[in-house]
Amino acid sequence: MVIILNDFVCSKNIRYLREKYRVSRRALSRLVGISLCTLRDYEEERVIPVFTHRQLQRLSAVFDLPIEQLTDCDLTVPDDEECCACAE
Repeated sequence: MVIILNDFVCSKNIRYLREKYRVSRRALSRLVGISLCTLRDYEEERVIPVFTHRQLQRLSAVFDLPIEQLTDCDLTVPDDEECCACAE
């Protein structure tokens, strides 16, 4: 099953989290199971992310966040501002 995301929120989150936790693009692409070029294109918002469910699960596990937060919430927004319905 392929999941096509409808905007670039996930792209921004991937880049933000990868940089925050100092994970290289190469390492993250291997952990998730996508090519380095694809990851770069996602992060630079050249293409809308397309993942398999397994890839989303791996991405979620790498950053220890629910899939919904990765795909639906803008994690780049400061904690004192509500980013979306994911805020608790």
